[in-house]
Amino acid sequence: SLAYNPPIAGEREPSLERKRAKGEENWKKEKQGWGGGLVASMATPKQIWEQQQSQMQRVRNSGIILTNETPLKDDKEEEMAKSALALFRAKEEEIERKKMEVRDKVQAYMGRVEEANRRLSDIREELDALIDPMRKDIAFLRKKIDNANRELKPLGQSCQK
Repeated sequence: SLAYNPPIAGEREPSLERKRAKGEENWKKEKQGWGGGLVASMATPKQIWEQQQSQMQRVRNSGIILTNETPLKDDKEEEMAKSALALFRAKEEEIERKKMEVRDKVQAYMGRVEEANRRLSDIREELDALIDPMRKDIAFLRKKIDNANRELKPLGQSCQK
């Protein structure tokens, strides 16, 4: 629990106005925690961590000290917080790097797909160009064959007689 530590000899006690302002600030912080500020379910872990760090810093600056906290423990917690932040940043950078790799791979794949589509459309155009003249040529040759068959049919019948 939080405890009020009276000022050390030689230090001035905070004025009543400063105490009231701090009380309002704490009330605002508490209100933000219940929906006015960052909501845990909507905030990123980094935002939550930063909010906790700023709250801890405000508590330290206000002169309020946790009764069971020692400077050594505080340093260890600060070191752990820094290492957790460093770990979080490293993970964040790794995720960003992987995103970039995936994006590059997708773009390269899309480039290959577009090139294959272009090649296919060129091949289709070439085939259409080849097929059309061949169809005309085949139709012309069939007509010639049909005409030759018509001419040869009576000749073949007369030869058989």
